[in-house]
Amino acid sequence: MLNLEFADVMTTQPPGVGSTKLLEVLLSVLPHSSSAPRVAAAWCLRCMAIACPSNLTPAIDMCLEGLENLRSSQEAVIGYSAALAALLGAVRHTPLGKSSPELMHCFVSLPFSVK
Repeated sequence: MLNLEFADVMTTQPPGVGSTKLLEVLLSVLPHSSSAPRVAAAWCLRCMAIACPSNLTPAIDMCLEGLENLRSSQEAVIGYSAALAALLGAVRHTPLGKSSPELMHCFVSLPFSVK
């Protein structure tokens, strides 16, 4: 199913829209009940952020939104956390990186506290 959606996104969308749709498809895999698809989606998000750094900020924002919306699901929290870790790890591979205030926003805006 994911391969069919990926092929549809890459062949029917104009350039710019396809990457947003691909980002949405990858984010939809993160709350999966199995760990393999979650880790694979997180790795794909990392590769996508390195290949197209303009997708890094929207991907981080969407992951934070997903964490906030699905915090009651353990699988979703694990998936979105893996994606955030992968995206933040990709920052050093982007040409301009990210500023400290932007990255600090990720940790300040987390919807729950760590005890």
